[in-house]
Amino acid sequence: MDRLFPAAELEEAVAELAAGLAAGAPLAVAAVTRLVNDGLERSLADALDRELEELGPLLASEDAREGMTAVIERRPPTFNGR
Repeated sequence: MDRLFPAAELEEAVAELAAGLAAGAPLAVAAVTRLVNDGLERSLADALDRELEELGPLLASEDAREGMTAVIERRPPTFNGR
């Protein structure tokens, strides 16, 4: 937990968080989801090994190249899930 919200503001805060996640690179979001779900049943060392297995394909993806190019060009990235 890294933030607390009054009950009246919680729904808006969740919507903002969800929108931010939805705007992210779909391959990376899917990988993080898998790692979190899978990591609950693993030791830290095994979970870190699993993370490294996911990292290679992500870094080789078109989305990774798009993300790095967007940073260099100072523009928002357009991810396509490839």
